[in-house]
Amino acid sequence: MLRSSRRSRYRLSVAAALALLLPVGAEENPHALVRFRLRADPARVVQAWVMEYGEQGMRVREMAADRSRRVSWDELLEGDRRLIRRRLKLELTELEKKGLVEGVRLRLKGGAHLDGLLIKIDADGAHWLLRGGSRLPYPKDRIESTEPVLVAEADVYPDDELYRLLVERWQPRTAERHRKLGEVLYGAGDFVHARKHYEEAVRLKPSWKWTLEPTLQRLRALARDKRLAAALRKSRKLSRLDHDFSGARALLQRHLHDGAGGSRLVLRALDEIDALEHDEQARVFHDKKRRAAHRLIDDFLRKKKPSHAEALAWARTDLAAAIRRRLMKQMGIDEATFSELAKNRPGGSAHWATYGTGSFIHDPFAKRGIAGRGEIAGDPESWWVQYTDVARRAAYLRAYAVEKNPELFEMVRAYYKPCSGCGGKGVKQHTAARSVRAIGGRHEWWQACPRCFKCGRDRVVAYR
Repeated sequence: MLRSSRRSRYRLSVAAALALLLPVGAEENPHALVRFRLRADPARVVQAWVMEYGEQGMRVREMAADRSRRVSWDELLEGDRRLIRRRLKLELTELEKKGLVEGVRLRLKGGAHLDGLLIKIDADGAHWLLRGGSRLPYPKDRIESTEPVLVAEADVYPDDELYRLLVERWQPRTAERHRKLGEVLYGAGDFVHARKHYEEAVRLKPSWKWTLEPTLQRLRALARDKRLAAALRKSRKLSRLDHDFSGARALLQRHLHDGAGGSRLVLRALDEIDALEHDEQARVFHDKKRRAAHRLIDDFLRKKKPSHAEALAWARTDLAAAIRRRLMKQMGIDEATFSELAKNRPGGSAHWATYGTGSFIHDPFAKRGIAGRGEIAGDPESWWVQYTDVARRAAYLRAYAVEKNPELFEMVRAYYKPCSGCGGKGVKQHTAARSVRAIGGRHEWWQACPRCFKCGRDRVVAYR
């Protein structure tokens, strides 16, 4: 009897605890359990279930008082508001807003490249990419190098997975969210779902009818003409994923005269392909420019074996002209096209070059001396003779060329790394092995760091 009574009391206590934790009303399903503080009473922490939420605020059920109330976002402290909105997916990251995902670019032997989402690298070294809704393997022997790149989600995920991902992200409950989701789906080529969300936005907010009517007319035309819709989607993937701009244009040219509405859509898609091709040409140009600079600097150092002053003079005066001649010959372009492509600098991952142990020559902080410890203990020509490694000299000369040729290179930023020899101090402390009686203790002295010559840091240049 005693054991059964204890068991019954335990069950009652568990039931009471669950009754306090779970919201009242079986018809209501809470979205999340949150904790927040109000501006009016910042010392009090409220723990509650989120029953409903939107752009204006949320309806919560407080656990302690067991009552429902509405809380606007302005009533919460800023930190709690930001955390709760992010948890409820009311605030998105910049990549999510733009529909981008962090992918990878595979550079294949022969000059081609492929963009996609890296799924895995198998035991044989093959890279599996998710692109165009398909999972494709690329053998290791075909890949020259890889680099990170931002890829559009519409060019990566399958249609059904992309739609599920976007609905989960945008949470379309209001007219504004339905409209935004419709815009994203329209840009991704999902015309059927885009039309549904635009119509739902108009239903929830009838004042938008005349604003969204032109877009709805285009979507209705695409819903009727399945061939045109398929051609637009296929041309988008050809141009964005495979960089087959001529094939994408030829596909669209067949539908150029399919009615006035179809013609306008095709012309808009052709303009987008022209812009993509121009950006791709600029990307190829800057990639070839960087590779040409690497080869020219390496060849100059190996063949000429210049002094430090001669190397700097060549990088400052002759390197740009040599790059110009080589690229004009490789790409078959004239002076005007070269100048135009040099000005069009697409974004992307930056490359870097470092002065390394020669940072003391060009670091403006180093030229003033380190915290009153005297002048820089180094000579440029002596350093150049000491470090004869071509790779070290080439990185040093690239960093210098980037800073001295702004018409060719875009310097993203210059940052610094502490010297590995002295930890950024510029000097190294030495202590005698035995005590010196004349001083009355251990004999200590300071010596300039033989690696950085009192500079204390390596100057690194990030560039495109």
